[in-house]
Amino acid sequence: MHSHNVGGKLNVHKDYSLHPKIPFMRNYNLIIYMTPNWKSSWGGGLEFWSHDEESGQPKECITKIENKFNRAVLFNTTQNSWHGLPEPLRCPANIARRSLAVYYVSDIDSKAEPRKRALYAPYGDQNNDLSVLEFCKKRSA
Repeated sequence: MHSHNVGGKLNVHKDYSLHPKIPFMRNYNLIIYMTPNWKSSWGGGLEFWSHDEESGQPKECITKIENKFNRAVLFNTTQNSWHGLPEPLRCPANIARRSLAVYYVSDIDSKAEPRKRALYAPYGDQNNDLSVLEFCKKRSA
């Protein structure tokens, strides 16, 4: 279960590829939006980003799935599935963006990236913030 309040965000990232504790790889995420009466003006859509081959980072938002109660989003997490919620939420203080996430794992494929932690990318002004860049590097190690 994920919960984000006003101002909450989640930088664009790739999820772990190899489970950190059991010998499986992550293949799919299923996310179900759980907040009734969410208004699109509050933000909170799940963004999917293209991959920049040169930098190995997300390049640009290619689609956004609006946060609607009981909507399910299923996506493949293998290879370069950059996704996130990078813009701060603008919801009232007494409402949170809630979602339920379920993950499908399988035997490790030879094409799996050897990543046991999520890889986050800086967003917006964070690109020039050395503390954020260092945090992203440490967080993914």
